[in-house]
Amino acid sequence: MTAWHYNKVKNANVQVLGWNKETQDGSFTNDFVKQDEGKKVSDTLVAQGADIIMPVAGGAGLGTADAALSSGGKFSVIWVDVDGCESAARYCPVFLTTVVKNIPDAVRDAALEGAKSGGKLLTGGFIGTLENNGVSIAPYHEFDSKVPAELKAEIEQLKKDIIAGTIKVESPAQPK
Repeated sequence: MTAWHYNKVKNANVQVLGWNKETQDGSFTNDFVKQDEGKKVSDTLVAQGADIIMPVAGGAGLGTADAALSSGGKFSVIWVDVDGCESAARYCPVFLTTVVKNIPDAVRDAALEGAKSGGKLLTGGFIGTLENNGVSIAPYHEFDSKVPAELKAEIEQLKKDIIAGTIKVESPAQPK
């Protein structure tokens, strides 16, 4: 659920910090390793009022997770790539959920397609979607009891609506 959609449906005013949709520019660590860079960016976002941060920054994002852990609950993290409670279990108490790239499923599907092709070279790429299970959200783990059942049901319905095409998710930065 994007902030725009949430605001529209809920008549709310959730703001996205650190990313400008119009200019396609935002806050970056410029590094995928240095955790202190992730912490700096998260400190700036928290100072601007962020209560949830989604660091798409590789290992640098662990600086954000560490800052969240040290914040005493001031902010939480939505992790990326693989379930953060499995890949960085130390930070599970601050991971609301994870936006998962289901790479193992994509590799399995490509291997099966290759096997069925009779040795022909496979071409094209793979774009993970909700429909092909290329992307998903992880369980809420330690936040499960804090996420209302109604919101969980609404998120499941949004997933179904996106798959059905009832709700279009588009971005100028998406693959064509």
